[in-house]
Amino acid sequence: MKGGKKGGPLRKKTDSTESLATESVTIFWMLSLLTLTVTDIGSIGSWFYTRLNPESARVKLLLGLLLFAGLIISVMGALAMMWVHKARKHPPPARVSVYAVIVIACPWLMYWLLI
Repeated sequence: MKGGKKGGPLRKKTDSTESLATESVTIFWMLSLLTLTVTDIGSIGSWFYTRLNPESARVKLLLGLLLFAGLIISVMGALAMMWVHKARKHPPPARVSVYAVIVIACPWLMYWLLI
């Protein structure tokens, strides 16, 4: 493998026609979906635990924290999703968009069911 000027591997130029800002927002959108998935699973798990052990105050606090974080991140994820769908020349796959809508809606659904 031949090296570049400093001895490292050569980098291939990508054929991406998207702007750097659009690529950055796409990465942010995917990271927000990953974080939302974790907060959704944690919220559901802590909700089930509080149903089994109603006296556990720390798990109730964790449930509230995860739900609050999920609500905030879902708003940012929804805004990023709209920007990605508007700005990209090639839209993301439909399955990814459907998954994003489900994951973004989950904290709001849990919020309305718990209140």
